[in-house]
Amino acid sequence: YRLALEMGNAQSEQELCQIVLNGLFEGTSADIGAILNLDPSKSLPRKPENLRVIAFQSVDELPYRKPSDYLSKMVFDEGDALLAHNIADDSKLSTRDSLGKIHAQSVICAPLRNKNGVAGLIHLYSTNPDNPLDSEDLEFTLALADQLAVSLQNLSEKLQLSDGLARMEGENKALREQLELESELVGQSPSMVALKEQILRIAPTDASVLIRGESGVGKELVARAIHFNARIL
Repeated sequence: YRLALEMGNAQSEQELCQIVLNGLFEGTSADIGAILNLDPSKSLPRKPENLRVIAFQSVDELPYRKPSDYLSKMVFDEGDALLAHNIADDSKLSTRDSLGKIHAQSVICAPLRNKNGVAGLIHLYSTNPDNPLDSEDLEFTLALADQLAVSLQNLSEKLQLSDGLARMEGENKALREQLELESELVGQSPSMVALKEQILRIAPTDASVLIRGESGVGKELVARAIHFNARIL
């Protein structure tokens, strides 16, 4: 319950992933772990090589190594989680890239699945041969993976909605300014219509404009109209 509450209050992708990673370290035998995800703001293929590390955690300052291409591709292709033991003896799992200096004894790799497919991974290592990751750790990781995937999707949609609202507010403000400017230049006489057309032609250009006329004829109104229409256009 506490973990679900913290996830619901998360304001960013990184904060949300770190909360889940903390929960995984409390509830499993992992001593190295990370959450990797595809960038929702970029239209990249759903492939392991496009994953980025969102959150990472380890005990004793152990270095993190991404899962091997073989392991991550298997999870992406099949959409299922993997639990492996004695990975140092498995030539397909025991690669320099995946093990490095950490001497991992067991590994869990669980997919983050949303409505579009696999969007990321939860990747956990145990380096302790006396306390390896087991089936209970796998079940706990899968439960959190499914919850995290939904939360990440909801957070992404929430941020997209906020961005959309901000753009709409900006557009509305610009329209209001334009209406205010138009209300300052009152009249539909041929000379006023011609003046407005000239302002609209001049505003988007870099040309220098000389406004001439007697005092009180509205030179300042014309200058403001050119200035604000330049910003809008």
